[in-house]
Amino acid sequence: MIFVVNITFILINIGINNRKINNYRKEINYKINNFENILKNYYKFDNIHDKEQDMIKNEEFNDNIKKYYEQIQTNFCSNSYDFINKEIENLIEEALVNFNNLTYNIFVYKENDIISKSIKNNGVWNENVTYNLISSMDYFTKKKNLSIESVYFIDIGANIGWYSFYLGYLGYQILSFEPSKFNNYILKKNFCLNRNVNITIINKSFSIQKKNCFLVHKVVNISDSAVICNKNISIYNKKYYIEEITLTKLNTYISFLSNKNIGLIAFDLNGAEEKAIIGGQALIVKYHIPFIYMKFMPKLLENQSTNIKKFLGFFESNNYKFSIVNFLSKKYISINELLKKDGVNLYIIYSDFLK
Repeated sequence: MIFVVNITFILINIGINNRKINNYRKEINYKINNFENILKNYYKFDNIHDKEQDMIKNEEFNDNIKKYYEQIQTNFCSNSYDFINKEIENLIEEALVNFNNLTYNIFVYKENDIISKSIKNNGVWNENVTYNLISSMDYFTKKKNLSIESVYFIDIGANIGWYSFYLGYLGYQILSFEPSKFNNYILKKNFCLNRNVNITIINKSFSIQKKNCFLVHKVVNISDSAVICNKNISIYNKKYYIEEITLTKLNTYISFLSNKNIGLIAFDLNGAEEKAIIGGQALIVKYHIPFIYMKFMPKLLENQSTNIKKFLGFFESNNYKFSIVNFLSKKYISINELLKKDGVNLYIIYSDFLK
């Protein structure tokens, strides 16, 4: 009798555990599906002609595609009722930017976001880096004797647009790349608030080749995300938002950018920088972008299977030098010294440009 009771008890427990597992799976699927439902109304392209949709799938970026993205931004502002998403709207609020004698409003997340918290509390994000970006763009513009309006800043991994809109307010042309649908919604909202900024917002990210991957956000720091490819995303639980994205090659933009005055490219891809830069190496090698900024975090790079020494050596072999002070200090750091660092702001400078 005891044996029968024990067997019955075990079977009941197995049944309960199976139900728990199934419920847990349903919860994850609900989270993923809910994430997509939150944003599905954002991409209403039904009114876009098939020919235009074919054009955007073309591998080569050009002026017509640039205008296409800008028209999407304009439509977003003029038809806000059609594009509005109440659930995302509930996550965001306006905040005042007040930095270096420049003030304007942008949308940020209400909570659970480091960048947004800094802007709300201090009016600025990453003050030292921002100064460095400003000074390098100014140096490039004056050295080349260019008008500010003809100089491009390329922001890859733009997040909610702190660098893009600040440099845009100074008058530069901005190409702002951000794969996250959450952040993209805010970028477009910020464009609507600041229509005088010359910005093109592009819902893309980069790798060595065109491929489909996933973007994973921590709920506790929602604007920050990481690209996950070739891994089982089921390991990410309800503490994450997950969305599918398509990566493309930065070299796709080479013909468009080859005759543009590019002062600086900023990368913020949480460890995927190597894949993006290798996918755009022709742009860097052939045209020698004078200034490149990235957050140097070896652990994140290693998570993306990056050979860090080889990655840094790519720049060094193309006459770039490294600084963790600023772009213009000419205080350079060797690769071996840099490998001992973690979580530093890395300024990559084409050394011939400063001569």
